[in-house]
Amino acid sequence: MFLIGASWLFSAQIVSRVARLATTLVVARVLSPEHFGIVAIALTVNEFAMVISRFGTSTALIKSDDKSLDYNCRSAWSLNWIIGITLLVLQCILAYPIATLYSEPGIAAPIMALAAVYLLLPMGAVNQALTARRGDMKTIAKAEVWQAIVDAFLTVSMAFAGFGIWALILPKILVVPIWIYVHHKASPWSDRKFQLKGSSALLYFGICVAGTEILTVVRHSIDYILIGFFLGIEALGIYFFAFNAGLGITKSLLTAMCNALLPTLCRVSHDKDVQRRDFMRAVSLIMLLISTWVALQVALASWYVPIIFGEKWVDNGALPILVIICLCGIPLALTETCSQYMRARGVPNRDFYWNIAYTTVFAASVCIGIQWGITGVAYAILGASLINMPIYYHLNVKPILRATSSDEETGSYASPQLAQAARS
Repeated sequence: MFLIGASWLFSAQIVSRVARLATTLVVARVLSPEHFGIVAIALTVNEFAMVISRFGTSTALIKSDDKSLDYNCRSAWSLNWIIGITLLVLQCILAYPIATLYSEPGIAAPIMALAAVYLLLPMGAVNQALTARRGDMKTIAKAEVWQAIVDAFLTVSMAFAGFGIWALILPKILVVPIWIYVHHKASPWSDRKFQLKGSSALLYFGICVAGTEILTVVRHSIDYILIGFFLGIEALGIYFFAFNAGLGITKSLLTAMCNALLPTLCRVSHDKDVQRRDFMRAVSLIMLLISTWVALQVALASWYVPIIFGEKWVDNGALPILVIICLCGIPLALTETCSQYMRARGVPNRDFYWNIAYTTVFAASVCIGIQWGITGVAYAILGASLINMPIYYHLNVKPILRATSSDEETGSYASPQLAQAARS
């Protein structure tokens, strides 16, 4: 089932990345590094809030048992709306202070515009979770492909029409209704009743998952924030381009495989030996695919970057940064895959606690690396990732793999508590 689901998502990623590469090809030649820098800050702020808006409710619904599913869907729907409205207000309030911090007034309007997404996401979040729980990766792939194609078309059209930075901002909002429609059609769910009573277990599971996701976004964003603040918007634009061109495809492929892996592991959660076997097979496959892709990128970078994206990015020093960031994809593949296993086993709290410590070390590494410019930041991120990978696996994942199938011994709490909340 994992391979079937992953193949659908792989296909979607291929189509999506072709569309995005075509978009980047056009936009990189039309927009300046300063434009990329402004967009980088706006999207970074939005990404923080986007993670909070999901709040881990989808993961909790995927893991929820059949008896408690309807109850948990209502709780998740209610929580999603509360969080979405709160984030909309907060992001709009913070837009101008952020623009003042970076001395770039043009950042405020894009940040406020992107906040509109938080009123759209709750409309399809539960439906998307039910689609994933069912293992219908074909539908998830379809939604992603249509979003990517329309996003690329709108971005290119707006870039040629002279929309400037808005060519990269507005399509992110306009494609969300496509996602809503596809999942509503695939997984109809109409029991929309506001309900918060008995949602404490869903809330706790969601906090652990969302906490890990937020810390992941912190690690993926703190370099942007510090570079923009200390080295300037132009330096950030160069780094932003190199990071996305180097790690963008790897992250997309990894996300696709992890999205297919979690429902697969949850469906066999009653048999920990089968779950352990499926996980080990998935880790081997994912590491092989990601390592092969990274090796190809590194080997061919000096050839395809000037041809596809233009000589100006090579002249601006983006090439060595791109190569260094490419290598970060290998340790990222292991940690992301292990994170899905820990959630399927019902121990997202262990993943969360570890990520708190790792994010602290990661931030310190970036602060040290920035003394040597954007190249120093890239090396700092690679070093922190390579050190984290083996320690994370041996201290967090290995003990669970060696444990018995007893939920008590592995520290599993999520499904029993979610079920108890539904029965209460």
